[in-house]
Amino acid sequence: MTAYTEKCSRSMQTETAGILETARDLFLDWVKNLQIKAAIRAERRQLLEMNDAQLKDIGLSREQALAEAARNDLPQHRMSALFRGRG
Repeated sequence: MTAYTEKCSRSMQTETAGILETARDLFLDWVKNLQIKAAIRAERRQLLEMNDAQLKDIGLSREQALAEAARNDLPQHRMSALFRGRG
C-alpha cells in the first residue's frame, strides 16, 4: 500500500466513524423523543383518571383536564430537554 492509499484509507475510516457517530446520535435522539412522547401520553391519561377533588388539588378543573388530555402536541419545554447539552 502506498502512502497515498494509506492516507485515503485513514481519511475514509475517520469519515465513516463520524457518519456512524452522527447516525447513533440521531437514533438516540429519536428513542428519547419516543420516551418523552410516551411519558406525556401517560401523564395526560392519568389526568382522566383523577377525580374532581384530585384535580382541584393540582389546580385544574375537569374541563381543563379533558382539554389537556385531548392535546396531541408536545410541550416545548419537555422537548428542549432532548437537545440540552448539545453544542
